[in-house]
Amino acid sequence: MQLQKEPDRRTFLSMVGKGVGLAALTTTSVASLLNNVQAAAKRVEHLPPDEAATDEDFWFEIQRAFSVTRGIVNLNNGGVSPSPRVVTEALVRYIWEQEDLTAYTMWQILEPQCETIRTGLADVFGCDREEIAITRNASESLEILLMGLDLKSGDEILTTTQDYPRMLTTLRQREIREGLVLKMIKVPIAPQRLDEITDQFAKAITPKTRVILVSHVINITGQIMPVKHEARASVDALRGKDLKGKTLRVKILKPDDPFHNTMKSETRGSGGGVQFRGDVSTRGSGALRRGGQRGS
Repeated sequence: MQLQKEPDRRTFLSMVGKGVGLAALTTTSVASLLNNVQAAAKRVEHLPPDEAATDEDFWFEIQRAFSVTRGIVNLNNGGVSPSPRVVTEALVRYIWEQEDLTAYTMWQILEPQCETIRTGLADVFGCDREEIAITRNASESLEILLMGLDLKSGDEILTTTQDYPRMLTTLRQREIREGLVLKMIKVPIAPQRLDEITDQFAKAITPKTRVILVSHVINITGQIMPVKHEARASVDALRGKDLKGKTLRVKILKPDDPFHNTMKSETRGSGGGVQFRGDVSTRGSGALRRGGQRGS
């Protein structure tokens, strides 16, 4: 499929809910909340990100879309994310529909709708539906990719000791099973300069480095990682090393683009995840099947 243009953050926000038709599947009150969110996004789409971030009227509509308690400030929106009311209500409704006639509802109604949902999600993300896999959560999405990378014994993977635990255990599993070399650096707490981070990555790179895994934001400390600078430093470091005739291929997925960060945060809910596959190649045990299932 040929895309007319790559969607930006504003386009993404204005499209949320349109592709999947959530407004048509909810009660009138919840559907009106979704409409209010879309209208709020429309009102700030002309603003630069820093101004939109301080528009309290806009964020009030976002807040109203969730049913979380107002008595406690929830700072953990990662591991078990609160779902918008439109999502919660849809989930409860489908559970009751399934209980009416379990086998028929699940296999004849809900399962065929998965492809409809994938198509709608693809419209929201601006890609082909074959580039979308519905997984149980964001951790599983990344685990599938990490398990599917085509690596061999002796290849090195570079990451940090502060990366997300599920990703580290996945890499350790491959290290034990396949003889890969997992190298981890310690990111300084509250570094004074970005060079304190990028220099460590550059020094740890060797001709055997095949994968560099970096979280944009470290969930333990809140440190925002200079991913784009790290990628460039990595390229410079590799150019200065003997690659023994190997071709250097680097793909930077716009890690500092607010739109891509929004895609992750807006789609993560309790027990749900979306994986944008793009042109990532997978192999053997980690290959994706339709619907985001892992091969046996």
